[in-house]
Amino acid sequence: MVDITIGIPVKNSESTIGHCLKSILSSNFDLNRMEIIIVDGGSTDNTLAIAQKILKESGIKHKVLYDKGRGVAYARQMILNGSSGEYIVWIDSDNIIPQNYIKKGIETLLKDRKIGAVYPQMIVPIGGKSIIERLQIYYMLTRAKILSQSYRKQNIASFPAMQGTITRISALREIGGFDTSLIAGEDIDVFIRMYLNGWKLKSADITLYYHVRKSWRAVFAQAVWWGYGRYFVSKKHKNLIHPILELVERRQYEKQLPLQVLYTVEFLKLLEHSTKMFKTIELLALPLFYSYRRVGYFVGYDVAKKHSERKGMHYE
Repeated sequence: MVDITIGIPVKNSESTIGHCLKSILSSNFDLNRMEIIIVDGGSTDNTLAIAQKILKESGIKHKVLYDKGRGVAYARQMILNGSSGEYIVWIDSDNIIPQNYIKKGIETLLKDRKIGAVYPQMIVPIGGKSIIERLQIYYMLTRAKILSQSYRKQNIASFPAMQGTITRISALREIGGFDTSLIAGEDIDVFIRMYLNGWKLKSADITLYYHVRKSWRAVFAQAVWWGYGRYFVSKKHKNLIHPILELVERRQYEKQLPLQVLYTVEFLKLLEHSTKMFKTIELLALPLFYSYRRVGYFVGYDVAKKHSERKGMHYE
């Protein structure tokens, strides 16, 4: 009997998929009650060869599917449609989970029948060989600390990303699954709809590990992707999520300060906390890194806006 489906969308992940799968197979949760579903988005490297070899040798029940380039929302819906269990653990191909991750996450989920999803309390970046990897680590750990303090003060709803979350299949099916029209931002969208349908989203005392991007180009592409998804989700749920603001506090948002001021405040807060957390001269490059990511984010947001206008998309 399968209780747990591990859902992994992949594309060109040969450098991380092996570590990802081996961490899942090292879980202290009964592997006989698990299945793994991988959906490939058109990999051109050795991702599938590596994954299939590991899965075959492990003997775990698994499926390898193909979304034929339809996007990550479609891939997630394929996983939902093909799942045999009661719960889905959503793992990205660049994630690593500790042995007790699934067991502890499920224990949290079972505490309340109205909890539709649990998500990791901490996401810890892995890397550090290059300056760009270390800057991501400084940024992510500092931002996580700030967010834990500031979201309570904001009038903007915060929703988790999909990586590392454990969801009830019944909750996902109740809301109609994933919006496959969304090219990006499908994870935030699905959690907003779960929330609006009365499901609780709760953090669990579990830690997810995440491989940071290895180049400036990859960091920029990731920021573009986030900006692209943010546009569509913020338009679809404009009363719940602001398209731009992330770390700014409620009182600053309510004063309707210029965007330049808001971002200055955001960056100064980031710099203040990072200098307390890390003692390194490399923080001098943090303004460049922060600005670089912001540019990528706005490029993605602008591209999405133009795409929406060109396609004649309208939101209530």
